[in-house]
Amino acid sequence: SLGTKATRANIIDSLYSRNYVQDQSIKVTNLGMQTVAALEKFSPEILDEKLTRHFEKEMDMIMKNKKSGDDVLEEAKKILTKVLANFKKHEKEIGKDLLQANLETRERESIVGNCKECSGKLRITYSKKNKSYFISCNNYPDHKIIYSIPKYALPKPTGKECKECSYPIILMIRKGKRPYDFCINKNCKSHQEWINRQNANNQEQ
Repeated sequence: SLGTKATRANIIDSLYSRNYVQDQSIKVTNLGMQTVAALEKFSPEILDEKLTRHFEKEMDMIMKNKKSGDDVLEEAKKILTKVLANFKKHEKEIGKDLLQANLETRERESIVGNCKECSGKLRITYSKKNKSYFISCNNYPDHKIIYSIPKYALPKPTGKECKECSYPIILMIRKGKRPYDFCINKNCKSHQEWINRQNANNQEQ
């Protein structure tokens, strides 16, 4: 299992937002694979499942009043100090190994499909001013086209096209809720059906 029941949703949200995983079926990205490889090479203690299980048992012992919290905390400090010191020693090598993988993954994770009006690619873009995502063509400023997408969700490419209009489908990831597919074409039948469902849900609430 991944974390506790209380932390599992936040862990998965973080994995998506940092591009370590993708898709509804949770597939590991190139960056995720390279991160594991780099840590196995330079700081394998961080990936030690036995260490995680050990402290899960220790926490359980504290809850059952069979062990002192101070003793467990002191043990954790000693182990983590050693682990982090080793990581710090190799952080430049780790960063070097991950830099290219990060650039490649970010590029791959931003492209949602081909532009229907020119030879460009449609990509996910983030507006710091509006604090929201939108889809734009990479031929900007020659081709100024923007597709709005719902706020309060993290968009990810799916590589799929809408069955109704053949525009790109993106995956919308919301904290604590099931991800959903979304057609970016506002004139599409499936897009309008999605809006109608949202309006109906809002009225029920």
